[in-house]
Amino acid sequence: ESLKSIRTMASALTLLLCASAACSSVSVGASKTFVWLSDSHLDRYYGTPQAEMHKTTAPCNRSDAPLFSAYGCGSPPALVEAAVKASSSATDDLPDDWPTPSFVLFTGDSARHNELSKEDVLEDIKIVNDLFAQYYPDIPVVRLPTLDLGNNDFPSDYNINVTSHVACLPTFEDVSRTIVFPVPTNEWLQTVAEQQSYMFVDELEKATFACGGYLNRQLGDNLQVIILNTIIWSMSLTPKPQSKMDQEDPFGQFQWLRSQLESARIENNKVYVTGHIPPMLQSFTGSLGNPLYDIEKASRLWDLMVEYQDVIAGIFVAHVHSNELRHIPSFSGDAAPMFVGTSISPCYTTNPAFRIVKYSEETHAVEDMATFSVDLEKDVDTEKPFSRIVPSLTEFLGMESLTNKETLELATKLLPGGDEEVWDNYFNSWYKGPAQTQCDSAECQRGEACLMACGFNSDNWNSCNASSASIEISCGFVRSDTPTKCEENCDDDTSGGQTNCHPIFLSLLILYYFLPSLWLR
Repeated sequence: ESLKSIRTMASALTLLLCASAACSSVSVGASKTFVWLSDSHLDRYYGTPQAEMHKTTAPCNRSDAPLFSAYGCGSPPALVEAAVKASSSATDDLPDDWPTPSFVLFTGDSARHNELSKEDVLEDIKIVNDLFAQYYPDIPVVRLPTLDLGNNDFPSDYNINVTSHVACLPTFEDVSRTIVFPVPTNEWLQTVAEQQSYMFVDELEKATFACGGYLNRQLGDNLQVIILNTIIWSMSLTPKPQSKMDQEDPFGQFQWLRSQLESARIENNKVYVTGHIPPMLQSFTGSLGNPLYDIEKASRLWDLMVEYQDVIAGIFVAHVHSNELRHIPSFSGDAAPMFVGTSISPCYTTNPAFRIVKYSEETHAVEDMATFSVDLEKDVDTEKPFSRIVPSLTEFLGMESLTNKETLELATKLLPGGDEEVWDNYFNSWYKGPAQTQCDSAECQRGEACLMACGFNSDNWNSCNASSASIEISCGFVRSDTPTKCEENCDDDTSGGQTNCHPIFLSLLILYYFLPSLWLR
């Protein structure tokens, strides 16, 4: 009961903090940038009969295959190297207020689909990470990409044995107070950690990854990057955990994550939460709307992130080979939406791309994003393949800021009959690069708008698809036209599907409802 009381109070205080703008993603002062790449799917057999092919008509296995790949193929070494190289100097092509990147993020899937052996997967991971060290020689290890394993970075797709439910946290011996590192129980995680040991800043970080496939890196400037092992929460995880405790908290990741977020709050740090697979509904055309996470795991993760949304400055995920913004219904309007990053690999008819993210030095709020891509529909400039540039996502999509509230308004513009230019810029340009001709109906267009607005919960998304009402009503954010007592005391705007209640009123409401019950305990 005491633990429940503490968590109730914590939730109340989080709501109070958010009401007084502590959860705001509004930027202040000078800006910094970081590089974000993902899903290289390096195919070292490209241009040979062993090349991986996702389209039967693709030229992947031909000896004269295009230098920088083609739609339906993985990434030849030349493409992956070109992406990393171009990213290292990309801010030279942006305005002066986009400074040289402070750090680099890579969100998994180094290896190609259906790699031939364990040794091939390990070699793919090594080659990709060696490229970052080569083209970012002046950035210290702490600011180079950490290990973030995608579903293809395992011996077989989504395959990892859940061998523990214990959180990978250090302990101390009673007498000497010597630190005891977490003990690895999974052979693959341990193997990858040993091979890539140079990527870790210290032995504790290495031991944590070897134990659970996750880690927390302190970048300085009161900013941390948490890398999650998202495969163990995936709907496609094989084999399924056998014991009840392993099923409930694989590798103790929920317990570990709570401890990291709580420490960040105590130390007044902000956190970027990253991982490969997003906790959302699928956006692949063939499996549109399917949940990517085990339902219970997704619910637990979002409950935890909502509790600590005052700490989380951004969520960066990948996997689906598309650039996306996802409005988070349970986050405040001023918080950041979830950012989904597209791939280097063009295997799913995607133009190879990477992103430069601009963020506030003081608050770490994401301010803008620039996208660099290879236009495979045209003749590729071999000297500068990543020459198609969207220098400002906010301007390109007509957004005032990259906030949750603005993302919900963007979803409304994407509805049939909405802003045709914004729809074209988002879905037929930024989303994957080439025009997405398979979505030329009003039904499909609404489905995509609903994914942006409420693409985390199947019931909400299906309701939105079936409705002709506004996004707010059809997603379930607004239940009636009758204002509540809270709404009568609100400023005249909305907060990402929620109401921006006046901080003083909301503070009194929290004290009224929560404190008496806690005193009685």
